[in-house]
Amino acid sequence: MIAELPEPYKGAHYKDVAILLKGKQTDPQLHKVKKFLHFVRDQVYENASVVGFFFGLPKMPDADELFAGVEALCGTPGILTAPLHSSPTCVMEKKAWVDKHYAGRFDIFIAEKDKHIYATPTTILIDDTPKKIRAFNEAGGIGIFHANAKESLRQLAEVVQR
Repeated sequence: MIAELPEPYKGAHYKDVAILLKGKQTDPQLHKVKKFLHFVRDQVYENASVVGFFFGLPKMPDADELFAGVEALCGTPGILTAPLHSSPTCVMEKKAWVDKHYAGRFDIFIAEKDKHIYATPTTILIDDTPKKIRAFNEAGGIGIFHANAKESLRQLAEVVQR
């Protein structure tokens, strides 16, 4: 059985937990959590590297709400997505997926691991990875952590109204 995370880490994004668990773990329970996170990560990369994985992904339940809300608040959005380097077809499949679901509704598609290089004081990134949001904010952009469409659009509306 895997131990529950201690209080300050409950509800944290798994990548943040992985950062906290870097290095040698002396606590046996946290060592089990670290081993489990590595196992899950390896399984994700293995599955995501299969040809067709990205193109075959279903839309998240509130994806259309988020996309329409961004269009209403900001106009035509750009897509900035991180490639998975272990997948030779990742970028092509992500682009084809966006074209399939949102054809003609975005003005640019960029695949870049280091999203922060696109940060400017007027550039807004909505992303589900806290590490990417932190780097984007530190580089001078406006990052919004995405957990669900309603909350992301609430935050986006606040930013746009400034």
